[in-house]
Amino acid sequence: GIHRNTVINRVDKLKSLLKVNLNEPDERLALQLACRVIKRKWEEV
Repeated sequence: GIHRNTVINRVDKLKSLLKVNLNEPDERLALQLACRVIKRKWEEV
């Protein structure tokens, strides 16, 4: 498994890099949809 602090640090880094507020449902949804699109594109390769 992955340590809890590692997950927290990685999420904090992503929030900073992407300038996203994960407390906002609309921003979480947009991020989730973007991740799904990227995943599908990678699966095509």
